[in-house]
Amino acid sequence: MPREGGLAERVGEQVAPLVSGLMLPLYFATSGLHTNIDNVRGVAAWGMAALVVAVAFLGKFGGTFAVAAWTGMARREAAALGVAMSAKGLVELIVLNIGKERKVLDDTTFAIFVIMALTTTVLATPFITALYRCPPSATTLDIGDAVELKGVGDACPA
Repeated sequence: MPREGGLAERVGEQVAPLVSGLMLPLYFATSGLHTNIDNVRGVAAWGMAALVVAVAFLGKFGGTFAVAAWTGMARREAAALGVAMSAKGLVELIVLNIGKERKVLDDTTFAIFVIMALTTTVLATPFITALYRCPPSATTLDIGDAVELKGVGDACPA
């Protein structure tokens, strides 16, 4: 699509609500309908699911955190980036569905990996919230009524 004249941007702005408001939820619903959690039976299968979740999270988090910290990023921001990178469930679901369609993954393996994608995605918000939670003393500022400071308390000191 030609980028001159802003056509690509205007089309993108018009299509984005359709994609994110209709097509993406339909994709997730369809993927969910193909997933049978009952296929994960027994202690061994649930243990494998827990192991897959742990390895997936630690691998994505650890790799991202290490590189971000190595490049000089503050530890809190590096950790937040690592958590955010672990929440890329959409890409994983696309790959998993292709693997299931091509019979590369059986139903149990597919269900375990869907559990992993959902768990790492759902846990991202509380983890990032916890990273940026400030102690009450860091957000309290008493300077009187004469001065108004916008944004005080919005961010924790690193």
